[in-house]
Amino acid sequence: FEEFCSFYKMMSTRRDLYLLMLTYSNHKDHLDTDDITRFLETEQKVNMCFHCVNEKLLKQFYFFLGFTNYMRSPAGDIFNPEHYNVNQDMTQPLCNYFIASSHNTYLMGDQLMSQSRVDMYAWVLQAGCRCVEVDCWDGQDGEPIVHHGYTLTSKILFKDVIETINKYAFIKTDYPVILSIENHCSVLQQKKMAQYLVEILGDKLDVSSVKAEESGRLPSPESLRGKILVKVKALSDLVKYTCSVANCSWQVSSLSETKAHQLMQQKAASFILFNQRQLSRIYPSSYRVDSSNFNPQPLWSTGCQLVALNYQSEGRVLQLNRAKFYSNGNCGYILKPACMCVGLFRKCSFRQFTLDLHVLRHLSTSSQWIIDPFVEVEIIGLPVDCCKEQTRVVDDNGFNPMWEETLVFTVHMPELALVRFLVWDHDPIGQDFIGQRTIAFHSMMPGRNQKR
Repeated sequence: FEEFCSFYKMMSTRRDLYLLMLTYSNHKDHLDTDDITRFLETEQKVNMCFHCVNEKLLKQFYFFLGFTNYMRSPAGDIFNPEHYNVNQDMTQPLCNYFIASSHNTYLMGDQLMSQSRVDMYAWVLQAGCRCVEVDCWDGQDGEPIVHHGYTLTSKILFKDVIETINKYAFIKTDYPVILSIENHCSVLQQKKMAQYLVEILGDKLDVSSVKAEESGRLPSPESLRGKILVKVKALSDLVKYTCSVANCSWQVSSLSETKAHQLMQQKAASFILFNQRQLSRIYPSSYRVDSSNFNPQPLWSTGCQLVALNYQSEGRVLQLNRAKFYSNGNCGYILKPACMCVGLFRKCSFRQFTLDLHVLRHLSTSSQWIIDPFVEVEIIGLPVDCCKEQTRVVDDNGFNPMWEETLVFTVHMPELALVRFLVWDHDPIGQDFIGQRTIAFHSMMPGRNQKR
């Protein structure tokens, strides 16, 4: 057992952390109170004072094993712990926020033959999504149904969908939920839909207590906490039955990704100005029958609030989406940059930030084969900010590779930027994906060499 302990200690010792500890301990085999304070303030950018370093923290750091455990714990994470909670102003008009949105929420897979499940509504709502889509069609026995029309997708009852939304809408967060209803029902079944909305959602649907802004601006997420809003097509008969209850008179423009990109290319200034005053929902092209997703970043960059994605299709796009919304407690609402908001600045004043990254000094993988890893770092944001850099390849070492490399990026609008770390296994005929972490620029903890 002693030999095993010695072997484990040898294999788990991180040279980079050991050298870091020696730097702050003046080559002692432990860190005292002054060493810990200096390390946290200088290296980790944590505001500390002597009385803040309690005995528990001192014991945690004291020897190298404790120091290693601390650095590998959530306390040593690059993600700002304050961003696990809501940390942004939630009192501005709805049009000033990006809102987590899903497309064809009821589907588990492709848009031709996959299953429709009410469970999907429960899942996306608990994942932080605040806008869900409900495609409504006439069903048997006067009961409206939800499915993808003119396809072989299975059918579920509209009533069951609303009951599920009512149950799970505010488990994760109590900021407002928007029902994007695609209405294909007859007037008779629309009446049944309205009946279910009123009876099941009750007070959650009634926003009559929300005070209208004198300027005519939209209400804020804060004023709509615990409320469910209904979005339907203009001239829909359903509006007659929900408007008196939901007082829902705000206009939301729904555009396909194809139409939105045309507007960005042909009428960019007008499109950006529109998004400062009203809500726009962008949904995937009808050609995406496999439920694939488009790149949301260009649409976020023009101020589109409701960029609807297929939550059932895991991959790069959903990773970007999660990273964006995690930066405000994953509450489903992210405040747009000031220059993109109504009543604030019209022109963006770009500020250049230099992101100086010492990339992944250490990596432990669970691969069952010997890999040749390298790290790719990508900035996703405004077109001028989008770029990639990568480290050298470390041959035949997937257990404890070390790079000690610095990658430098210039970011002009950090409020929109995401930073994506990817680990690849280099191969002469290609490369294999090992892992990724994507994080909002402003959710990254600053380090010792922070530059602006």
